[in-house]
Amino acid sequence: MKESRVGSAIPAGEFTIVPLETLSVERAGKGRGWWFLAVRRPVGVVIHSGQGARAMDISGNAMPLGECLEEFRGLKDLLDSLSGPGEERDSIQTG
Repeated sequence: MKESRVGSAIPAGEFTIVPLETLSVERAGKGRGWWFLAVRRPVGVVIHSGQGARAMDISGNAMPLGECLEEFRGLKDLLDSLSGPGEERDSIQTG
């Protein structure tokens, strides 16, 4: 099983950092013996501010925010909740 997940938002001054990660779980068994392996790997972060949001991988390279919104369930709702009442939804940059 492999799952793309959104971590807990981290407020940092005027910015909010949202970690993106994958969780992989493997298991196998034979007879009475079973093993499980779970690995959580960082993928990148989304940085949100009053000027919009940008996604970066763990190396600091830009990632397409639109693809992140599709892959990471709940990211869009989280970013919408971070936008202030006067902030247009279109300010979240998807490029």
